[in-house]
Amino acid sequence: MKTYTEEVLVPASRERIIRWLSDPFLIAGVIGHLSILQVYDPKTQSYVSPSLLSGYCTRFKVIYIFGTADTKLYTVLGEMRGPIYNPSGITYEGNTSDGKLKWSINFQVRVMKTLESLVRASVSAEYEMSLLDRLFDRSPLALAEHIIKDHLIPYIKYYFKPSDTGQLDITPTVLYVSEGSLSEIIPMVLREAVAVQYGVVTIEGDGIRGKILIKNGRIERLNVNYEENLITSEEALPQIKNIPNSAKVTLFSVDVDTAVMTILERAHGDGLKRGDIPKDGSIMGNQ
Repeated sequence: MKTYTEEVLVPASRERIIRWLSDPFLIAGVIGHLSILQVYDPKTQSYVSPSLLSGYCTRFKVIYIFGTADTKLYTVLGEMRGPIYNPSGITYEGNTSDGKLKWSINFQVRVMKTLESLVRASVSAEYEMSLLDRLFDRSPLALAEHIIKDHLIPYIKYYFKPSDTGQLDITPTVLYVSEGSLSEIIPMVLREAVAVQYGVVTIEGDGIRGKILIKNGRIERLNVNYEENLITSEEALPQIKNIPNSAKVTLFSVDVDTAVMTILERAHGDGLKRGDIPKDGSIMGNQ
């Protein structure tokens, strides 16, 4: 696959950006060349309209649309999968039903400073040269570059909201999720947690359930119930890593700093409305 990568600074918290990247319907709209028609239902094992879903799923039946209103339009059915959480970030991937087009897009988000993050987007595309190049005179690399430069970056520049207007930005954001042997997953999720300021790791499986509180990239507290035995000491972490059970492990992050800033800004604004700010303009007043 041909890959095009670009980085862009976004004036928002990492959690806010990851919450945006975790919305497949929004991502499909931003990419611009596909539209979600149906979602795969895990219960019936078939594609259904969203209103008939029995639960959450990350597989979608989509229609791919290439061209513009001024050119010939080409449409074809296919699939999209995502968000897929992995150590390298969040990934979406897809293909047309005829197998002529395959693509993937990976997002990595790194905190630069408070309310500023660096988003690294990598788009890979592969298709039969007789298909899209004939229609649009584009190579796979040019298509990947087009998605980033002509869709993702303009969206971030003009439409992305750095914060949820009227709401505190404290919704837990999924950073990593995996299911399997705890001996393999726990070390991986703890490596991901190093970059988390405030967060929680949840463990859910047969015979085991618990939470690990993360603060400044380190374990602050843990509470794990394994076969009716309560594990609460950080020193018992090796014991958790050696548990043979399979479980679903999810790492959540909470943007506490942004929430505090929002509260202060609102309090400041309310103070101005009430006339509580001293006339000399100082917030603290005379000491």
